[in-house]
Amino acid sequence: MEQAGGAHAGGSSEPSVNTSGVEIFQNVTPQCTVSIVEALVPVIMLPREYVMVQGQPGDEMFFINRGFVQVTQFVNFQEAPIRQLTDGARRRPASHPRPRAPRRLLRLQGLTRRARAPLAAGGHFGEIALLNANGRRTANVVTISFCDLQMLDRKSFSRIQKEHDEFREQVKAYSDAR
Repeated sequence: MEQAGGAHAGGSSEPSVNTSGVEIFQNVTPQCTVSIVEALVPVIMLPREYVMVQGQPGDEMFFINRGFVQVTQFVNFQEAPIRQLTDGARRRPASHPRPRAPRRLLRLQGLTRRARAPLAAGGHFGEIALLNANGRRTANVVTISFCDLQMLDRKSFSRIQKEHDEFREQVKAYSDAR
């Protein structure tokens, strides 16, 4: 098992990055792998935390070092106003003498989730938002267990793509397959 970027978890505070199980690293040069590993930032997440939410801007991709995540997609995702709420001529109790500003309720329509296969160590996600012109997330990712993730930000991603053609081709092929 290849380790880069630090020592094993046996006492050093520097995180380790396991590149042997990550598919995207299998068809790139060692120099490209080193460039990616040097740019990674460790992220630890608790179970049932959202790593990303569909429709939000995305400026990073993630590699799973340890743990499991579930990928889901909302079907027909859109926000629609239900109604405008106002306090109107309603009487207010003495404990609330000041009128409140009107509120607007939003209902998220089409929240039927389509589950994809869970991802485990060696998997990656988030690259589609980095490749798309609008930079929006196309899926939700929630942790199933404690997760040790490695994050690659947009700036580093773009630099590595310019320096290493094989990385750009690999990422494009994986995102097209999804």
